[in-house]
Amino acid sequence: MALFDALWTDTSKRSVFMARGTPQRSKPMSRMERDSRSSSRGSNHTRQSSAGPPEPLLNGDSQVSEDSILSRRKVSLMPLVTEEDLRDTDLGRKDPEGIAQVFGDDVASRFRYPSTPTSLMSPPPYDTKEKMLRRKISPIGPPPLAFETRDDSLPRGVPTVKVRVRKENHSEASTSNAFEDVSVALSPVLTSKYSFSMANHGKNFSFGHKTFSNTFELDYESFAAEIAASNPDMVHFQQVLNQWIKGQSKAQGTAFILLSSEWVSCFCQVAGDKLLKDPIVCGDSSLLYSLISNAQVASDDGTQSNTGSTDGATPPIVIDTESLSPNFQLLRAKLRVIATELGADISPDVTLPPCSLVLIQARSDFKTALFIVHRSKVSTANELACVMPHVQMIGTLMSIVANIEEQKRLARQSQIFLSMTQNVFSSLQDMNLLVRNITKEAKALVQAEICSLFLLDKEHSELVAEVFEKNGTTDEYLTEIRMPLTQGIVGHVATTGEMMNVKDVYNHPFFYPKVDERTGFVTRNILCFPIKDSSGNLVGVAELCNKIGKPAFTPHDEQIATTFAVYCAISISHCLLYRKLQEAHRRSHMAAELLVQGSTLSIAPEDILRLTVRDIPDPTSFHPDFTKFCFVPRSVGTGDTFVEASLSMFKDLGFIEKYRLRRRTLARFLLMVQKGYRDVPYHNWSHAFAVGHFCYLLLRMPDVKNALTDLERFSLLVACLCHDIDHRGTTNAFQLQSKTPLAQLYSSEGSVLERHHFAQTVTILGMDECNIFEQLTRQQYQQVLDNIREIILATDIAAHLRKVDRIKHMAETGFNRNNQEHHYLMMCLLMTASDLSDQSKDFKNSKGIAENIYKEFFSQGDLEKQMGNRPIEMMDRERACVPKIQLEFMDTVALPVFRHLSVLLPDLSETYDSLEMNRTCWQTLDSVLQEQGLPSGGLDYLKDLNLEKTVLDRVGEKLKEKLNEAALSKRAICAANSTDLGSPTIPSS
Repeated sequence: MALFDALWTDTSKRSVFMARGTPQRSKPMSRMERDSRSSSRGSNHTRQSSAGPPEPLLNGDSQVSEDSILSRRKVSLMPLVTEEDLRDTDLGRKDPEGIAQVFGDDVASRFRYPSTPTSLMSPPPYDTKEKMLRRKISPIGPPPLAFETRDDSLPRGVPTVKVRVRKENHSEASTSNAFEDVSVALSPVLTSKYSFSMANHGKNFSFGHKTFSNTFELDYESFAAEIAASNPDMVHFQQVLNQWIKGQSKAQGTAFILLSSEWVSCFCQVAGDKLLKDPIVCGDSSLLYSLISNAQVASDDGTQSNTGSTDGATPPIVIDTESLSPNFQLLRAKLRVIATELGADISPDVTLPPCSLVLIQARSDFKTALFIVHRSKVSTANELACVMPHVQMIGTLMSIVANIEEQKRLARQSQIFLSMTQNVFSSLQDMNLLVRNITKEAKALVQAEICSLFLLDKEHSELVAEVFEKNGTTDEYLTEIRMPLTQGIVGHVATTGEMMNVKDVYNHPFFYPKVDERTGFVTRNILCFPIKDSSGNLVGVAELCNKIGKPAFTPHDEQIATTFAVYCAISISHCLLYRKLQEAHRRSHMAAELLVQGSTLSIAPEDILRLTVRDIPDPTSFHPDFTKFCFVPRSVGTGDTFVEASLSMFKDLGFIEKYRLRRRTLARFLLMVQKGYRDVPYHNWSHAFAVGHFCYLLLRMPDVKNALTDLERFSLLVACLCHDIDHRGTTNAFQLQSKTPLAQLYSSEGSVLERHHFAQTVTILGMDECNIFEQLTRQQYQQVLDNIREIILATDIAAHLRKVDRIKHMAETGFNRNNQEHHYLMMCLLMTASDLSDQSKDFKNSKGIAENIYKEFFSQGDLEKQMGNRPIEMMDRERACVPKIQLEFMDTVALPVFRHLSVLLPDLSETYDSLEMNRTCWQTLDSVLQEQGLPSGGLDYLKDLNLEKTVLDRVGEKLKEKLNEAALSKRAICAANSTDLGSPTIPSS
């Protein structure tokens, strides 16, 4: 009948107890506003206190007007303290420090005792496996470099490799999950037997008793074919010149010996009008300089011919090949081959036919040699006389063509580097991708089989390379190589900072063969070069293995590698810088996320003072029904009033006295918790207070007092007030889907938002004068925060559903006080029931709260649509049908929770009945919407008072019918019993 009467209460009267919506954050007040507020509150408080105890409300026949209720709601029961209060009362003795902050030291000095005891030191920081207290903001995402953490179980100072090995009992057709990474230590490089000293690149170095040279002799003849293919214009020009010179001089034939800075050699690629299949290398790049130097000395002695120059250019030098010194035996042999290609008939006993070398030097420092094969010794002078007037012009033309070819070569090389730069710099955001691109481009540039990029691990003094190619067998392949800085070719390059071009690695003393032995890969030659940043600091070392199509890497490859190293250094340095900026941004964003909501706003000293020195009102001072389960706690006022009521609940439960809570600390803690809540439609401070109020009512029950310890009850009340601090109005699923900083922090642990709420709670406890647990012992401090953590995590519905069966079993078998599992489940059940307590109030209030809930849901759904995702039905304002969703939620979650609770606490049976009544109302609302053809999407129909009246009328009629049926059934049973006993029938009145 109580429920029936509640449903039929006049709407205007019930609206008094209706929640007034989301409390708005108060703006900081000026001094004049505070004085005005203080005066107003002080006078109202005086009038109220002088009127004596408030008259009972809705108790028996006693009534109180709505005006008195509304006026009480507008008046703070703990008004601001004024100077008049300090003169007329002893409030100043309660908190001299607060008096000083509000009124100044002069006023406060009148109330200070000779010595004010200092507060006890707080217990040490809370240390749990989450380590949420004093949690440091750690870097997110992958480490700055592209290698994993070193396996500390491996010995230091020896090369190591990481090998991916197929797991046992897996076939070859298995996926990549069939492999596992195994770190293996290799045998160290034995360097103690030798003493070595390394000089600059290009000089000799000694190793033991042997002497080696960094300038390895190259087989230039095998490389010259590539030169001919890359200089088609120069080839054609030589053919034309040779034909013209032959026609002018009537010589047997001519050929040019060119100097290649790219190959560091002198070679002949065209003989007459014929392009040689295999260009003839006549010597290294110093050949022409030596010939010119010797010729100049001989010219001074009068033994060599020379022609003057009329234009000031360096005159050409003519050398009779028969006069070449024995030092040029290699050149004589090569000239014989060229003469043969020109068609000279050379007998075996003759070294060279009659021939001459004309050394040409152009103005641009271009040098070449014109080789002329004469028809006979007699015609030599005439043939030279025909050629010499044109030599200077020939040198000029040759230098122009060579310059054009050089520009073309540089343009092609620049194009290659530009393409490489685009590929490399496009991956600056990902170090792994950058390393892959660098190795790929390096292999393509110099035509190498393998490229490894070793990055410097300063912490362990090692060079680390990720291996991206599968080499060796299919069941085992290399994924990582770690080489100490003092070992191997890469270690030597890293230590000296100089490039090494090794032609035959297995005959080189620095080569480390164990990696080849492990993988089965055969290394023939290596080009290894350092990568340094703009400051000259080592970033890494690149190692190219096995030149494709050639026996070794060339000097030209060295030039390319030197240029490429600059690009690598820039890209890697910028990648590291980008990662640092990204990390700084993440840390800044994370710090903002972890910052307690409202912590940057100061708390008015006046508020702390009034909450500290004023008498804490009794709970019934806020409303006579404050201690009843049917009471709507939001009706007592707004945010500030909720803080005062929370103080009242702490006092009424005896926690302030039992745990010696300092009033100032408790007041500051509650004010910071209030500020920690955001201004969202549902998960705000008013929701936290409503949950705390229901928990307060539960904690007053004798059965709960007998079931839980005082410390557990204390933990429950604090956890209820803090359980949704800094809630963003979105779900855990949305946090994970959006990859928010909170999801990055807590996704691996689950219950993202709940863990953040606990972290915020602990952060507030760590703030100045906010640790309400400072008087607890270390063990109590640890226990209470363990309880708070578990209780807040229990508010995750997904976590609750995982332990529903255990709660049901506890309800069926009965609560066992000696069972710690039952203590944990009981606290979780009380927390969940308190969190869902709005469902147990009257339908009008429950419907208003549901509207706020779905405002949050629909806002999240709108965000998901903006992100291009399709929200689930309950989050979509266009598809969601609130009554149906409410029915499903009540059947799945809410009703089972209160059913189990009413079994454990029989006094809550009426609360469970209220929940069932609300379910009937939601079901009726769904039926009415279908009958009237009203749209079920959106929230407008929840505000329709006529629709609400229709639902309540229909539910009331159904309830009357059930009551009448019950009365008739009872009367029939009584009549039947009377007949059986033979007693007279009592006429109905």
